[in-house]
Amino acid sequence: MTNRSSKFIVCLVFFTIFIFPNGLVFGSFNAIHNHIFCGMLGGIYLIHKMRSGKLPVNILIIWSLVLGVSIYTKRFGFIDMIALPVFGEFITHKDTIKKYVIKSWLPYICVVFTIGYTFVYRTLGIGGRGEGEIGSGLLISAIGEINLTGLSVFLLAMVIRKKNKLIGYFIMMLGLLTLSRSYILALICAFIFSFEFIKKIVDKIINKINYLNLTVISSVLLFGVSVIFIRLYLSGNIISYNVTAGVSRIFKLNDYSNLFRFLAIFIIVTIVGKHSQTLLLGFSDEEYLRYGKEITSSLGVVFGAGIGTHNLFFSHLKMYGLAVFLEIYLVSKYLKNILNSNNYGIFFGIFLYCIILGNGLSSYWLYLSAIVLILYE
Repeated sequence: MTNRSSKFIVCLVFFTIFIFPNGLVFGSFNAIHNHIFCGMLGGIYLIHKMRSGKLPVNILIIWSLVLGVSIYTKRFGFIDMIALPVFGEFITHKDTIKKYVIKSWLPYICVVFTIGYTFVYRTLGIGGRGEGEIGSGLLISAIGEINLTGLSVFLLAMVIRKKNKLIGYFIMMLGLLTLSRSYILALICAFIFSFEFIKKIVDKIINKINYLNLTVISSVLLFGVSVIFIRLYLSGNIISYNVTAGVSRIFKLNDYSNLFRFLAIFIIVTIVGKHSQTLLLGFSDEEYLRYGKEITSSLGVVFGAGIGTHNLFFSHLKMYGLAVFLEIYLVSKYLKNILNSNNYGIFFGIFLYCIILGNGLSSYWLYLSAIVLILYE
């Protein structure tokens, strides 16, 4: 990969997340734009390697397996895996990436588009909590969903703060209009880990609290939380959506939205445990719905069929099966090259998005996260 290619990828990342109307064209939760982005990355990488005559055999093997499994299972989410080897080479150009982003006007253009999309979505009366009714958020980005808007604005604010602190802090405050709990948690992480004594602690244990270890620990804890939410439902302690409208949703966690998120984790673990063949290549949405109805019926719990895990590991366990462990391992391995005590707070905020929302360190979010981490390295 050349410096020119790395700059093009930076532009592609910002364009995909902030400028192209993904929410309006594909819908807030449609993954087509993920596949398009990863396909373009693969194309850029392949063209460069073919020109240089140095296409690694191991990359060809991985890509062939990915494409083969995608065709065999008819689940083209596997195509997104081709972005991982490209990512490993992308971050080796971190000096070029840093200089280019600092000098570029692109982040400011993204702010303008985010404000513009807010007016568009609110005028149309859609977006906010996804497709349909606009919901409680007051700021909506190109993706058309509040929590994803929060993630994009958090990362954008961090980029701009490196260019201009005053404008960066303004964008941070603007992000509060999403009324997203995940956004507030991310800001808190960035703030707490900025203290020098916290950085010194992180320096000593950073090798033990990498992405791989955090994923394992959080997955066990979240499964425990899913059991707690099931008990809350059975005891009548889950509150309705009406009670958590607007600002009040920030302070009330025992709602149906969180119930369905954690219930999905319980369902996926149960499916893998009872039907071991699903662990090999994952399972389809149809299988999830069929098994999910059986599991929730046996528990006496309502089934939120339209709500997934909102957790990156468990959603990819469902999608990829065993391949999710390769994904987590590679991402963790690559992140070690750019992760330190200076940017760990930002990383941890992004990680919380991974386990609470299901985005942050995959597809184009992985690349935007890396760009931000590189700026603060």
